Amino acid sequence: MMISPPCFIKEGFHGCCSICWNRGARSTLPFLSQPHPANVLVNSGPSDPKSTPAINVEQPTKPQSNTGNWANLLKDGVKAKKLELQYLEPEIRDGKTIVRIPSEVIEQADPRWNECLVGNFVEQKRHFHAVNNIAYKIWESEGLVEVLSHENGLYFFRFCSHAARRAVLEAGPWLFAGRPIILQLWHPKQPLTKEPQRKIPLWVKFYNVPLSLLSPAGFSYVASTIGRPLHADSLTEEIKIITFAKICVG
Repeated sequence: MMISPPCFIKEGFHGCCSICWNRGARSTLPFLSQPHPANVLVNSGPSDPKSTPAINVEQPTKPQSNTGNWANLLKDGVKAKKLELQYLEPEIRDGKTIVRIPSEVIEQADPRWNECLVGNFVEQKRHFHAVNNIAYKIWESEGLVEVLSHENGLYFFRFCSHAARRAVLEAGPWLFAGRPIILQLWHPKQPLTKEPQRKIPLWVKFYNVPLSLLSPAGFSYVASTIGRPLHADSLTEEIKIITFAKICVG
């Protein structure tokens, strides 16, 4: 079917409709532009090229209103959040903004962090997916539930309980693909920066410790002979074994 400009609208056509000719297109059909949506059916009509093709326009159905869809999506997204945030006016002193965080805010931190071990590698950080896969391979049976990483090279391993976290820490040292990973207990003032490693904490077994020194003070004196005592394993703390005292020294 060929339509050459100028084009005419067949008599009896109802509704506002204009026919625009697209000279750059390969198709010989005109493009219809309307101010309102409508279903346009083009009937090629008889094969006689002199006959005028019929253009039938169906009455447009009332479209569904999209008004408020974006607003509803945003509203639903806000509803899904459980955080209730509020504006707390900071202190302005000498043109500088100072935020004073009360100690109770830190004490009421998300309890999930209390079940975390913080780890880092002596050398450059490893790819997260590699660390994640190895961690679940060796610790999933010990109660590992989540692995997070920070761009500064710190990894956070969250366990199902204090006991599970402690058991993994005391079973060290651990190797990830042949590289030692340094683990420590998370604490509320844990910095999110990887400090230069001048010393590496190690688990040390002290043998033949006198029974009179099997106490926090006694362990501290004994372990201080080679470094700074950090913590003891659960068996040493509870004096469930007297052959040796296992203490982490940094």
